[in-house]
Amino acid sequence: MKYLKNLFLFRAVFLFVICAYLKQPLLYVLSIIYLLVKNYKESILFVVICLFSLGINTFVHDAIPVGVVQEVNNSYVVIDKFLYRVKVYDTDFETGNLVYCLEKGERVTDKKELKNTYKYSGGTYKKLIEKTPLYYSYKRIENFDKTYQDLIKKLLFNQYVMDDELDFYLGHGFALYYLLKAVYRKNKKLSLAVVFLFSLIFGFKYKYLLLILEVLLNRLNRIDKLSVLLLIFGLINIESLLNYSILLPLIFMFISISEYKDSKIVVPLIQSIFFGEVQLGVSFFYKFYMYIRINILMVVLIAFIIPVISPFTLWIINLLSKVLKLMSFSVRGQISVVSVLLIFVINKLIKNENSYIFLLIFILVLGSPFNKPFLKVSYIDVGQGDACLISGYFDSYHVLIDTGSKYNYSKLKNYLLKEGIYTLDYVLISHDDEDHSGNLSNLKKDFKVKNVISEKGDVSIKGLFLKNLYIDEFDNDNDNSLVYETYIKDTHFLFTGDISSKAERELLSKYDIEDVDFLKVSHHGSKTGSSAYFISRILPKVSVISTNGKFDHPSIECLNNLNSYKSNIYISKEKGDIEVYFFNSAKIIKSGMSFDIMVS
Repeated sequence: MKYLKNLFLFRAVFLFVICAYLKQPLLYVLSIIYLLVKNYKESILFVVICLFSLGINTFVHDAIPVGVVQEVNNSYVVIDKFLYRVKVYDTDFETGNLVYCLEKGERVTDKKELKNTYKYSGGTYKKLIEKTPLYYSYKRIENFDKTYQDLIKKLLFNQYVMDDELDFYLGHGFALYYLLKAVYRKNKKLSLAVVFLFSLIFGFKYKYLLLILEVLLNRLNRIDKLSVLLLIFGLINIESLLNYSILLPLIFMFISISEYKDSKIVVPLIQSIFFGEVQLGVSFFYKFYMYIRINILMVVLIAFIIPVISPFTLWIINLLSKVLKLMSFSVRGQISVVSVLLIFVINKLIKNENSYIFLLIFILVLGSPFNKPFLKVSYIDVGQGDACLISGYFDSYHVLIDTGSKYNYSKLKNYLLKEGIYTLDYVLISHDDEDHSGNLSNLKKDFKVKNVISEKGDVSIKGLFLKNLYIDEFDNDNDNSLVYETYIKDTHFLFTGDISSKAERELLSKYDIEDVDFLKVSHHGSKTGSSAYFISRILPKVSVISTNGKFDHPSIECLNNLNSYKSNIYISKEKGDIEVYFFNSAKIIKSGMSFDIMVS
């Protein structure tokens, strides 16, 4: 990177961020050794930053007692404490209440259920002020009909709404950040005032803090500004750097001071890595695309202030969204490290300096089966639900077992996009519960679904054979779940739906099931299933539990039974997506940032 002049601070901060996120003691040691070799002063700086971070995590994070109730659900509320959010199991609040923490609960990092936040498992709060500007904002939305409510919730409050309730894709994404940046370039003081006003009305967001810091650090050179921003967010909350509203602007800032700042491959590469889909129109006309998105945001803001123009607003947004759809032709897939190396090798071999040719090579490699060379089984994190994907070598087939609930469709869709999937050869529905079958209609809209199996029967495709373990009918839907068994590269997999211990006994009385390598634990780890008798018979080496913790899943009884027979437990609420890759006799289990190896 020939444009990076001042790396003294950057190297120490970058290594701190990596170590703080991965939390591996060996990484801290290796970082200190590396920096000692480069410059002993950098190693001292790195140690000072790490000690300062430890102090902040120990004493400062919980020092903010006041927060605003941002979201109210059936069994808990989400409280925005400005630098992070907490989840409190108390619903005696309304959205917008200003609250004060009387008694702190246990704080644990929970990346999946409350993304990029902190969660309290307990705690006691009392109201200070019932009607804050945020409260009035939510009340104002109630004056709009359902369509406009969804627009405002999605664009201004970044809240999930069902995609099929809107005629077009929305989500404020970068639009708000770029809009506020445009105001900043015109008038710095005005931009700070606008950020403050936004924070009051629509709740504080990390992107606002990023903009404020950019103003305050304006006199620094770009590499030092990037270093300081990384340091501040790393110290405040390391998880904040996984928030795309923070991470992507920082990545673009880094690219702007590198030799690739004018490369046409930058936008599609970022789209592929983070969103699993490269929109070709956006890649070629990125500034025009962002201009439209900013205009959509501004139109919704005007409608929020002047509700009477809402019908006209919807007409304008539909018109602008049609232009976006013309740009939305896409190539799906998350580019692999191997593919990135291949792209650069090809580009060097043909000695090409044309960035458009470079972009074409990127698109061709991304869309080819060579970008997806592995045979793998994926337990997709869809919250409180099940979704397991079996993918053949080089994109040869895709079989999905269950679809998760409709509320979490975005998780399932994003995963399938990153896998570069256009066609699902089979979708197997274990039973009709919404958390297993809720996304079937959504899948049919976004992917070509060749076959749907919801009745008893075996499935065979290109060397994969899924045997349906048929047992007699029961008087409840859970026990009538379709149970499938398969062997992949001599590795034994068992998918059990939501069956209880009663169905488990029937299963064992009819089939000789032993030495299971991978068990999809039934009913999200409920105490109704995974009996000691069942586990003692099948002896699973690895047990995967798909849950977000709702209903106190997994149960203590389930975990005790699995632990008693030395099964390695993976829980999606802790690990996220759990993927099993096959390399001859070895299996690599990837969960989050960790890798485990199994050898047959």
